[in-house]
Amino acid sequence: MTEDEAYKAHIQYTFNAFCKVVIRHAAIDIILKLRRRWEREVSLDYLMNEKFVQLAEPERGAAYPACLAAASEGNGGEPV
Repeated sequence: MTEDEAYKAHIQYTFNAFCKVVIRHAAIDIILKLRRRWEREVSLDYLMNEKFVQLAEPERGAAYPACLAAASEGNGGEPV
């Protein structure tokens, strides 16, 4: 192996090592990002079972009577 070939082999090994480090750190970054996301997220099952949250629509007209009155004027007096 000549000196030139040895230098090329050294460059190739160095580049391969650099690529492995970059890929490894990219994978670690993705894992940490997913872990942070999972820690912030709250399960819908947890909310429904532990906090007794009902996913229901409020009754019509109970919360916004002024909005319904304005809407009914626009369509001939019939409720929306």
